[in-house]
Amino acid sequence: MISTAANTNQLEATDLADAFAEIEALAWQIDRDGVEGAPIEAIDHVLLMAGAAKGSPVLAEVLADPTEPPAVRERAFGLLAMQIISSLDDSHLTLAA
Repeated sequence: MISTAANTNQLEATDLADAFAEIEALAWQIDRDGVEGAPIEAIDHVLLMAGAAKGSPVLAEVLADPTEPPAVRERAFGLLAMQIISSLDDSHLTLAA
């Protein structure tokens, strides 16, 4: 089970541009190498940011679970990324199905 308990100050202290750059770099790597080829450290950092942003624990579990199909994990990553960015940005992104 993934612990989503993270210091909320950690996310507040994270600059939006830095968080976006980290998420974007991981997204490009996942696009190029698949989620299986992404560094576990980068995924773990996204999971920490998601926990601090009060992102979906279900999505975090799916992203962290290597037994889930890659497409499902990639979708979980995308949705968590939107939750993280929207928690840092005042524009309030809308998540669509």
